[in-house]
Amino acid sequence: MSNYGELLIEGNNVVKDFPINSNALSQPMMRAINDVSFKMYKSRGLSIVGESGSGKSTTLR
Repeated sequence: MSNYGELLIEGNNVVKDFPINSNALSQPMMRAINDVSFKMYKSRGLSIVGESGSGKSTTLR
């Protein structure tokens, strides 16, 4: 346990790629999230901010 309390979830160096064209034989990929890290503690807030299309919802999934 840390000074912040009980750790509920932790993500380290999270990366998420999506295929750009599903019809191609070799699918090129688009990186939606690159090297995102976070910790979420019980009874604490966590804010994810960024421009539209920056990967906030994808990070939470």
